[in-house]
This record gives sequence, structure tokens and C-alpha cells, in this order.
Amino acid sequence: MIKEGQYTFIAGQGEVQPFLGKYAAKHADIFNMIERRFTAAGLDGMRYRPLRMEVEITSKCNDTCPSCGMGALPLAYGATMTPDQRAHLVDEFDAIGLPSTAVTGGEPFVAIHALMPLIKALSGRGSTSRS
Repeated sequence: MIKEGQYTFIAGQGEVQPFLGKYAAKHADIFNMIERRFTAAGLDGMRYRPLRMEVEITSKCNDTCPSCGMGALPLAYGATMTPDQRAHLVDEFDAIGLPSTAVTGGEPFVAIHALMPLIKALSGRGSTSRS
């Protein structure tokens, strides 16, 4: 099952309509893609399989929202993932066939120097969603 906002898609029960939610499925054949990737990774017999990797690329933020639930820190105190850390995560999670990735922060755009290479690395691998 994939829940996208007010939409719920269940394998074998109707068509998937791509691009409906914030972390929307990007392909109408997402369930087939998931099955192929997990089978290729040797995980086809698992009952539970994760569908998305969420990467907090930075803890830096250029705002100070009092109700922030992300644990963001001011620019001077936050940290951003190194190129080696990003590469390790891409390799690790691509090896098990995760079909999508959500990139969060702090504020990911204050780390644009790290965000763009991560998106490029994920685009060329098994993770196809970029948020």
C-alpha cells in the first residue's frame, strides 16, 4: 500500500496515478518496479519492506521556527553531510532496492552544494523520487 495524501494505492487494486502527493509515486507501474527491485536485491520473500529512504542532509536552517520538529539548528551551529556520507547512504540503500527517497533537513536548500550532487546520485540509481 502507498498512501499519498488523501489517496491510497494498493497493489492489484486499481491504477496508480502518479504525482498526486508530496512524496508521490512517480510511475504508474510503481508496484511492479518495487517487486523487481526487491527481487533483484534478494528480498522478494520479506513480509515488510521499506519503500522510502529519508535523508536529513543538513541540520542547518536559516529560520528559527519555535515549533520546528526537525531539530534544525542556526546556520552557524548546524552540520551538513559530507560527500563520503552521502555516497555511503546512496550505495547502502540502493543495494536493497528502495524505490524512493525524501530529502529533508534543517533546510535542504541552505546546503545546495550537497543537495544537488545527492539528487544527481539518486537519479542515476534505484531511488527515483526526489522531494
